[in-house]
Amino acid sequence: MNVLLTMNLPYFPGHGGANNSNRFLLQSLVARGHEVSVVVPAFGVPPLFTPETLASELVRERVSLHEDNDAYRFALNGVNVHAIKDPLQLRRYLVRHVHAAAPDVVIVSTEDPSQNLLAAVLETGALVIYMARTTSFIPFGPQAYFPSEERTKLLERVHAIVTVSDFVAAYIKEWSGLNAIALPISFFGEGPFPDFGRFDDGFVTMINPCAVKGLSIFIALARAFPDVSFAAVPTWGTTPEDRAELATLSNMTVLAAEREVDRIYAKTRVLVVPSLWAEAKARVVIEAMLRGIPVLASDVGGMAEVKLGTDFVLPVRPIERFTDHLDGNMLPQATVPPQDLTPWREALATLLSDRRYYEEHVRIAKEKSLAYVSGTSTAPLEDLMRRLKQDPNPIPAISPGKVCLPDRSENSAGASLDRFKSLSPTQQSLLMRRLKQKSGKFIDDKNTD
Repeated sequence: MNVLLTMNLPYFPGHGGANNSNRFLLQSLVARGHEVSVVVPAFGVPPLFTPETLASELVRERVSLHEDNDAYRFALNGVNVHAIKDPLQLRRYLVRHVHAAAPDVVIVSTEDPSQNLLAAVLETGALVIYMARTTSFIPFGPQAYFPSEERTKLLERVHAIVTVSDFVAAYIKEWSGLNAIALPISFFGEGPFPDFGRFDDGFVTMINPCAVKGLSIFIALARAFPDVSFAAVPTWGTTPEDRAELATLSNMTVLAAEREVDRIYAKTRVLVVPSLWAEAKARVVIEAMLRGIPVLASDVGGMAEVKLGTDFVLPVRPIERFTDHLDGNMLPQATVPPQDLTPWREALATLLSDRRYYEEHVRIAKEKSLAYVSGTSTAPLEDLMRRLKQDPNPIPAISPGKVCLPDRSENSAGASLDRFKSLSPTQQSLLMRRLKQKSGKFIDDKNTD
């Protein structure tokens, strides 16, 4: 099949979970014989790198770069990439490319918070799958950065919604009435994966330190363990203010983001993922577990799914409200609740002081993550695309008037907060179980993504 993916993030180079996950997915489709292309912005807003960076990274990959007035074009691991120079021209180029290439399926990834690309593709009459990799860029529910009933209606017109976790599928159903399909489509490379976890050496590391990812907990841990070496790896969410705060800590090292993740994990003793928002399924958790690195993770969103039943899913007070102000990365600023550091401090102290426990935890986590990875496959997505090609009637069934948008005022009504609280970790789990029971099947976590 001829498959096109679009998102409002650069495809390459990229250090975020969505970039990497989409790249691995598309490369897997190429390996299965599909013709695959992407249309994306070259640099993002604000720009994450320069034309010189793009060119040098492609030289390292021994990839030829072709340039015209509108785009940089290159083929990376079989995927034909159209990286648009001017973000204001992205929509026009996308529409033109869809008409010219006539893809069998267009996948629109959620990294399109205005749903501008989704609207453009729908206008072409193409067969559209909406890939929900995060709840933050979905235009409804309490986690929405930019809620909009009008943009929600666009999702009613897509042919299928695919998610990367049971949590996101349940969220979509709860807050819009739309059905979504959770598929095991996150890929982590072929392996074998190195063993990097070392009880005696390495950093306590956090990737993408920022407010929504739990920077406040990470900094508090660094202060609570002044004799332990910590490392921060700034990526898309880290602001200049975050960097300045990290720089105040004498036991903190700031590492450059790396496209080759092993360069970070090789220096890591424990990974800390203290997210305060509803992670769909944090990629870094599985990446670290595969490499024998213990992970301390928060109990929000799909984090329990991705921890695969291992220890250290720790409580946090999740973010309940985003303000109307944008940070330096053009994302809404969060109101971060005060946190109880006690369970995090105790968990880290256990891993740093008990060699036998550290090594046993690493063994179990690696076994479970390897079993999980062995169950990932493009086959369910391919089957869905074939079925949609034969019968393109949209899969989602919606209950009119079901869409729920959060109240963003300073004095939000209690009803909105109550609905948010209904997404506590325990209730999320119960909701997912009810949905599974209603569908008449039980899906084992290790076989879902």
